[in-house]
Amino acid sequence: MTELSVPALDRVPWPSLGGQVVDMIEAGLVFGPGDLIGRKAVVDEEQRFLIWRMYEVHPKGSPRAGKRRFQRCAISLRKGLRKTELAAWIAGVELHPEGPVRCDGFRKVNGIWQPVGRPVTDPYIPLVAYTEEQSEDLVYGALKAMLENGPWANDFDISLERIMRLDGKGKAEPLA
Repeated sequence: MTELSVPALDRVPWPSLGGQVVDMIEAGLVFGPGDLIGRKAVVDEEQRFLIWRMYEVHPKGSPRAGKRRFQRCAISLRKGLRKTELAAWIAGVELHPEGPVRCDGFRKVNGIWQPVGRPVTDPYIPLVAYTEEQSEDLVYGALKAMLENGPWANDFDISLERIMRLDGKGKAEPLA
């Protein structure tokens, strides 16, 4: 198996909101279209690692403390490893009014400073594909099905054109 990780892994992991994001996925989201639709989401070890890395933040005491380590992340996985589902889960947590996706300071846990997550105030999440049909069928379609069939169904106004928070702040929509 070929593995590429850029930048290379560190000896000591960076602080991350990834654990909180995974916890929220598993607590409030479900599987999307397919054999497992509506069943409770289960994040596998590889996805857990990817989410941890994507949500790494600069440690307490750093001049950039709490800021994201990476401004952009790209994932390249072979067919059949639930890339669409992973993207929809992340979009769901980013959109949720309680999603712990930005650092709001640090607290000590077992003697180690850990970041505390908070939601984005007014997120805009364009879910983009090459064609309008693809954008509606892929990540947007998966997210729509996950929200409609899971415990967060009453937290959003869900339609074919967009998914909005009930308070009107925050929106995901398919774009081509």
